[in-house]
Amino acid sequence: MTTPSLSPKRTSVPPPHAEEFDLVVIGAGPAGEKAAAQAAYFGKRVAMVEMAKEPGGAAVHTGTLPSKTLRESALYLSGHRSRELYGVAVELSKEATTDTLQRRTGAIAEGESRRIRANLERHGVRYFEGRGRFEDAHTIRVEPEKNPAREEPSHLAEPKPTFLRSRYFLVSTGSAPVRPKIIPFASNRVHDTDEIVHLQEVPPTLVILGAGVIGCEYACMFAALGTKVTLVDTRAQIMPFLDREMVDRLVTAMGRLGIEFIPQTRWGAVHAFDDLVTVDLADGRTLDTDHLLYAAGRTGRSENLGLERIGIMPDGRGYIPVDEAYRTEVPHILAAGDVIGPPALASTSMEQGRVAVCQAFGFEYKQALATMLPFGVYTIPEISGVGETEASATKRSLDFVVGRALFAENARGLITGDVEGMTKLLVDRKSRKILGVHVIGERASELVHIGQTAMAADATVDVFIDMIFNYPTLAESYKYAAYEAIGAITKAGAKG
Repeated sequence: MTTPSLSPKRTSVPPPHAEEFDLVVIGAGPAGEKAAAQAAYFGKRVAMVEMAKEPGGAAVHTGTLPSKTLRESALYLSGHRSRELYGVAVELSKEATTDTLQRRTGAIAEGESRRIRANLERHGVRYFEGRGRFEDAHTIRVEPEKNPAREEPSHLAEPKPTFLRSRYFLVSTGSAPVRPKIIPFASNRVHDTDEIVHLQEVPPTLVILGAGVIGCEYACMFAALGTKVTLVDTRAQIMPFLDREMVDRLVTAMGRLGIEFIPQTRWGAVHAFDDLVTVDLADGRTLDTDHLLYAAGRTGRSENLGLERIGIMPDGRGYIPVDEAYRTEVPHILAAGDVIGPPALASTSMEQGRVAVCQAFGFEYKQALATMLPFGVYTIPEISGVGETEASATKRSLDFVVGRALFAENARGLITGDVEGMTKLLVDRKSRKILGVHVIGERASELVHIGQTAMAADATVDVFIDMIFNYPTLAESYKYAAYEAIGAITKAGAKG
């Protein structure tokens, strides 16, 4: 790829004292951090611009890590894993629970922010705090963010902006919750998916509008803590990208947690009062709740970046269009992570950032994103998968068989009480290659990588038969799922 020139036709005269870089990254979330470190590792002069108080983005402060920390805390404090196993009844102190949840979540976020700062410093990345905005196609203005909690003495001059000039830019500003005007977010009883992690109480009741990944995850967490959760969604099937059998098992498990699921139902007006929130449903019912979580979508955080000045137009959801090399309409300006839209996973965003800068600078390293993208849904129980689902394999007219292994028939599953879990393999009937792997149960997001590795190695399902697994382990379920798949292939051959 040719290096873009600083053509006078595309840029204005740089402001005085503009610092020069090879790469300026706007946004210190997963994509931004990994992109900056990758470019600096190969000797490029890199700057990072972040408007928040600490680096990490939503993944560290409001999304991925906080929600997963809350999940683990909820499971521990509620004794959920022990309830059925030992018949333990746990009485939660709501005040102690809230305090413990907040302290643990804060500690994890602080630790990860320190790690990110140390990583950037170790790679020699210059870090600038403030809001970045394009002045022209090769220059951004970094305006220090004002801290409303700290009033500067009036005699002190306003901090001056910093100007950064660069060959390449990477926009990795993430996403934000959709906040429709009809939802009364001004109420302290109504929350979006970024705010809910800071809730100061475990509510007696909670209505969640939107049964996507985030909505289902929070539904399970609060239900485990004893909250009566009602989950409303407009679709008949939640999370349609998942294998249908896994979704059915999850819905059953959520019912056992006490979650009421109202599918195929639209909501209308939401009213917030001092002591409760009411939701009008399209079928005429009204739901009363102590708190409400609106979890119906996110939008790219692309506003106020000056993109319109340089010819970049985000779509209607705020996502920035990019090509396979993560180049925008202005080729030397790249974008990666949630700001470009789905799959909007922290794991994928990291790789997008790395690939973007490797492509831009021509590094002989990561030149493309892996074709197999695993996903993890941190509900209770977890669901994780990679590759084909039964629906997608059928749609593609693939000739496949299915092998299943229930955790209820696995020694480790019985020991831990993880009886809802299952490992499921989709296997090509002729080649015996693994087409898809799906796991539901605790540690599903870890277990799925065993199957993913086999798929990446282009192995046949026989690899699990030949392997020796530790006993007792949930990983051993792969062997018995493989036995069932091979049995189905053998039976089909005998009939033929």
